[in-house]
Amino acid sequence: NGNAIAASTVTVSANNFAPSSAITLFPGGSLASTNVVGAGGTVTSAVLMPAGFTNIDMTAGGTAVKKFNTPIDVTMTLDPNFKDPNTGNVIANGTVLAIYSYSTDTGQWKFEQNGTVSNVGGNLTLTFQTSHLTQFMAGAALQVLQNLAVAIVAPWYTAGTSSSVFVVAKVNNGPTYDIYSQTFDLNANLTISLDNKLPVPSATSSITLYFYDGNDHSALLGQVTITPGSGNS
Repeated sequence: NGNAIAASTVTVSANNFAPSSAITLFPGGSLASTNVVGAGGTVTSAVLMPAGFTNIDMTAGGTAVKKFNTPIDVTMTLDPNFKDPNTGNVIANGTVLAIYSYSTDTGQWKFEQNGTVSNVGGNLTLTFQTSHLTQFMAGAALQVLQNLAVAIVAPWYTAGTSSSVFVVAKVNNGPTYDIYSQTFDLNANLTISLDNKLPVPSATSSITLYFYDGNDHSALLGQVTITPGSGNS
């Protein structure tokens, strides 16, 4: 709240998470958000793709510390296999990534600054300065694909019966982890909506959807690749 804290003990908890597990920590369990403040200060929708994710908590005398008068250095461990979907290249020493912070008060992701990847003892890290503590991610923020409806061809489906499909999305030439997954109950139209869930595919990074049996996620029913210009409006 802006008040100074006087305490004899300070406790710090800083956790680096693998990007694949960070997905489950995102609000709503989704990388897509309709409340992202970009570099220009405009609120927009985006799909955030982390190469690294960290959560930092600090208490002083039992009181939560959120802000500092003097910025501190934060070092984040990165996924060495992360491919920047904007370029299709694996990150390396010298790669520039966007850093975003999350506010639990507003439910908003906000662009903080760009950071440069460093190779320290064979490990890829990114160090930046901040005057506040929260969740941070370093990676890419892509434009959201606003309208996407997928019609499923399923001659085995009998209208009125209970059946479902498990949908998984991956970025080709992008992060190695799944960027989206959800189970859908089939309806008479055999159509599922993925509005505002996936990024707009680019010339370097298309999106592939994999469809599995809703009860057996190892049984692949089919797949489709979304290329630039598909369903965006």
